[in-house]
Amino acid sequence: MKSKKILLVGNHTCANRGDGAILRGLLCVLEHAFPDVELTTVSRFPGASSYLLGRTVIQDPLVVKPYASSKAKIQSIKQFIGDRFMPSVLNAQLKQHSILKHISLPKHYQAYLELIEEYDLVIQVGGSFFVDLYGDKQFEHPLLALLANKPTVLLGHSVGPFSRKSFTNIGQTIFSQVAGTLVRESISLNELHQLGIHDSPKLRLASDTAWLVNTKLNNDIQSLAVERYCSSKNKKIAITVRDLAPFDKRLGVTQNEYEELYIELCNRLISRGYDIIAVSMCTGLDGYHKDDRMIALNIQKKLQQPEKMTVVMDELNDVEIGAILGECDLTIGTRLHSAIISMRFETPAIAVYYEHKSKGIMNALGYPERSIGIKDLDGIETTRVIDDILANQSIIRKELKEKVQQQGDSTTQAIVEMLQPLLDK
Repeated sequence: MKSKKILLVGNHTCANRGDGAILRGLLCVLEHAFPDVELTTVSRFPGASSYLLGRTVIQDPLVVKPYASSKAKIQSIKQFIGDRFMPSVLNAQLKQHSILKHISLPKHYQAYLELIEEYDLVIQVGGSFFVDLYGDKQFEHPLLALLANKPTVLLGHSVGPFSRKSFTNIGQTIFSQVAGTLVRESISLNELHQLGIHDSPKLRLASDTAWLVNTKLNNDIQSLAVERYCSSKNKKIAITVRDLAPFDKRLGVTQNEYEELYIELCNRLISRGYDIIAVSMCTGLDGYHKDDRMIALNIQKKLQQPEKMTVVMDELNDVEIGAILGECDLTIGTRLHSAIISMRFETPAIAVYYEHKSKGIMNALGYPERSIGIKDLDGIETTRVIDDILANQSIIRKELKEKVQQQGDSTTQAIVEMLQPLLDK
């Protein structure tokens, strides 16, 4: 019998270590549950993703490289218009109405349709992908897969908000027609309910696939990371920071205000005898446009005792970062997956949220108080939560290990139950 083939799409880059952990955890489950299935992964940045994931990742055909010819300006304008309006064109073609259904598809769309033709199932890997601020272009993969009548499943997603008309219209099409959607927290489930997508075997609540990362992977490499950054016997607290854009305006917090809050927090923790380790979940590897290290360095130089903070500058993967976080007493992370990876490696975490995804994940664990708004970083309640975690390490770690295992088990079960009927066809 011919083996089934699955195409995994939607990975932006593993240079975002959260994306890497999401993809790695999902691959761990798929390879264990469906060992005879052939898996292929595409990414916008396959070089960084292959290097950090430790396996072959191919180029996503939907990524159009910048034009460098004398006609670059004209081509760039065409590309901008296409990015802006083609998702609505695809949506119209799926609905088989309006004159838009007669518009021909650009070459990179045709290349993607040719790629998926040989696969039995397309999985859009999870993350906070379908967010209005990111634009309609985020829907290209599932729109094209539906146009090709290719079964598509969205696994481990946070979705919404849906505040723009075109984004809402396309979202209603996608989430009503895909073969299955697995959201990772209840707030996203409510967002879909408001879209008119209701609970069914095709819509399930589970959690993030990063909970499924194998923590025993490459133990020797993990040990090297720990040896380099955690050799000091001092107590350690890890942080992750980021460029807030495009969420700064929605939050009403400037980048400078955000960094000042972290500076104040780090100064207080250092005064209590803790060293600070800043790990970076996003770096500029392979041309990725985000680099958390620059934000961390800016915070470090403004501390009262900058020598008490270490900024990890190496290009570590998600598992190596997990090994470092596992040596700390606490992680305070603006990057959600620094909190998830930390807890996967049994270190308690506080998620500093800028989107609802962090609140939803921590609520599911039974730790709503460990998800705090950016403006509350210097709040009394935040101090109380930090004090409680630091004072009760052994009890909290034991409870945390059990809760993380529950999240992993339930998510694995949901994935298998959603995919098995599709692969049995």
